Amino acid sequence: MSINNSYVKCANEHGVCQVTGTKSAAYSKSDGTGTIYYRDVNGNFTCNNLKFGGDPAAGVNKICSLTDIPTVTFVNGIPSGFTKCADEGNMCDPKNSAINQIFFGANNKYTFANANLADCNTKIFGDPIKGINKACYYRKKDIEPPIETPPDEEKTPVPKIGMNTTTKVLIGIGIGLLVILFIIVAIIIAKHNSN
Repeated sequence: MSINNSYVKCANEHGVCQVTGTKSAAYSKSDGTGTIYYRDVNGNFTCNNLKFGGDPAAGVNKICSLTDIPTVTFVNGIPSGFTKCADEGNMCDPKNSAINQIFFGANNKYTFANANLADCNTKIFGDPIKGINKACYYRKKDIEPPIETPPDEEKTPVPKIGMNTTTKVLIGIGIGLLVILFIIVAIIIAKHNSN
């Protein structure tokens, strides 16, 4: 397994991750491969074995990474729009090449991960609700409702090159008056020459 690019490194092992709001934290080898532990976090934390309840890769340097947790609704304690992929103790393998949004838990209490697949157990996800049988549920990340992006910075309007309607009307009137003036001058010259 390897951590995917939806996670952004926040600290090396023993460093402090700065967290605003609730996020999904991944604890992995520094190259992002091998076993990965996931926990939902709210607030700054130290990136270490204690925080994640164990060591996913003994004897090697590790990192912590963060990603957003999608907003979901729950129906009968299960995340709405998600498909069950494994009971606790089994592998959640949606058998696709997508980054999947995976929730592990029960009764509206879940730990989140963005992953291709994951072992569905408390070692990987922690225990979001003790004493209850849990399961993993997934959906492809690309079906998440789009995130609203802030509007672009205010831009200075660029003046249009060309003519607006008023300018076109005035030019038309001017041309019409020139034609009439030309006809009048031509008539005057013709009368003057005939005398």
